[in-house]
Amino acid sequence: MTLSVSSFTLDTTVSFELYPYPILGAQINKVKVTDILSYNTARLYRNDLQALHQQVYPYIPSSNGVPNDPTQYKYIKCTLPDGTETVYGIPWIIDGTVQIYNGTSMQITLDNLTADQQNQVIAILSAAGFTATNVTYPTGGVSGSSGASSGASGASGS
Repeated sequence: MTLSVSSFTLDTTVSFELYPYPILGAQINKVKVTDILSYNTARLYRNDLQALHQQVYPYIPSSNGVPNDPTQYKYIKCTLPDGTETVYGIPWIIDGTVQIYNGTSMQITLDNLTADQQNQVIAILSAAGFTATNVTYPTGGVSGSSGASSGASGASGS
């Protein structure tokens, strides 16, 4: 069984796995679904869809009933974490692998950190796929901490 257009809600952040992993990669992480497109419109974002379909099609299980015609199914337009826009055929996505991220926030206070430890925490969060959107470095904190707040957005002294 393949996913349907109703499986995707616009302006949500999702991760999913693809059947054609040797061609497009196995896991697509934290992309924002920005539109559902027809073949003709999807070609504006990926002009090689006909050739790509021919590469992808053998990886889609025949039990999914996907036609061997890229004009016969829909595509999701996604914005990748780096801001790049691309499209994926809905039948290329493995059913049951779609994870929806419901944008909740979390606040953590870590006391008595050196400047190096502060930067390490930000690096660890980033490596794990998280974005720190409001990082606060208390005034009068770490001595000798030149550039401790570099790379943090929304920094405040409150």
